[in-house]
Amino acid sequence: MSTIFSENLRKFRNQKKLTQEQVAEILGVTVQTVSRWECGNALPDVLRLPDIAKLYCVTVDDFYKSNSVAYRNYAERLTAVYKKTDLPEDFLAAEFEFRKLINSSNMTMRDMFNYALLNDLMYVDSRRKAREWYERIIARDYREDPQSYYNALDFKMRIEREAGDGYDEIIPYLKDRVKRDKNNPLEWASLCESLYYCDCYDELESTAKEAIKLFPECGVLYIHLGSAHNHFGRYNEAIECYETAEKLGVEGHSGLWNKAWCYDYMGEYEKSYNTWLELVNLYKNEGLENEAEMAKHNADEVKAKIK
Repeated sequence: MSTIFSENLRKFRNQKKLTQEQVAEILGVTVQTVSRWECGNALPDVLRLPDIAKLYCVTVDDFYKSNSVAYRNYAERLTAVYKKTDLPEDFLAAEFEFRKLINSSNMTMRDMFNYALLNDLMYVDSRRKAREWYERIIARDYREDPQSYYNALDFKMRIEREAGDGYDEIIPYLKDRVKRDKNNPLEWASLCESLYYCDCYDELESTAKEAIKLFPECGVLYIHLGSAHNHFGRYNEAIECYETAEKLGVEGHSGLWNKAWCYDYMGEYEKSYNTWLELVNLYKNEGLENEAEMAKHNADEVKAKIK
C-alpha cells in the first residue's frame, strides 16, 4: 500500500532527476529494493535514512510530510531548517555542508547567496540573544559584579546603535543615568563609550575630562580621553593618557594596546612593534595565550612596515 513516505521517496528521486538504478548504485542496494521502498512494500533500514535524505537533499523528517520538496543541495535544505528553528546545532550542520561546497570550488551564485543568508540569520539571532542576556544582567544590582554589569550596559548600547538607534536615543538615556548616580565612575565610562561609538568626539573629550576631575584614579576614563585625542591627531597627548591608564591597571592592558596602535598611526613602527612585544610577554606571563597570539600577529604586521 502506498504511503506518504513511499510517495515522497519516488517524488524526491524524480525531482533530483535520478533513476532507480542510479539510486541503487549510490546506496549500495539492488534496484528491486529501491522499487519496493517506493511502492510501499518495504521500508529502508532506519540507519540508512540519513544517507537517503542527503542524496535527495532533504531531512529525514521530510519523508513524512505531504508537502515536502527536494532542494538543490543539502546545504540549502539545512539553511531552510535553521531559518525555521534558530537552533545553533542546525546552523552548524548547514555550515558544515557549505564548507564542503566551498572546498569543492563548485559553489554557484545561488549557493553563495544561501551561505550569506545563513550567516545573516545567525547574526540576527545571535544579536537578539546577546541583547536579551545583557538586559538580564542590567536588571540586577550592579554591586554584585560592577565590571560585568557595565560591560553588559556598554555592549547593549552598542547593539542598539547598530540597530539604528543613535545619539538622540542612547546618549540622553546614559546622561540621565550619570545624573542619577554622579558618584559612580563606571556610569561616566559608559557615557564616554557611547559618545565614542556615536562619533561625538568633542563631547567625548569634555565629558572624559570632567569625569577624570571627579575620578582621577579611574583608568578607563583615560582610555576614552585618549580616544578623543587620537581622533583629533593629538597622538602624544593620547599616548600620555594610555600610559596613565596602564599605570592605573586598566583591564586587559588596553592602555598598552591603544598605545601600540597610536604609534602605528604616527608611523613610529619600531615603537609600535616593541609595544606589541611587551603585550605578548605580559599576556604569556598571565597565561592568556589567545591574547598573546593576537598581539604577536599585530607585531608581525607592524614589523613588515619597518624599513
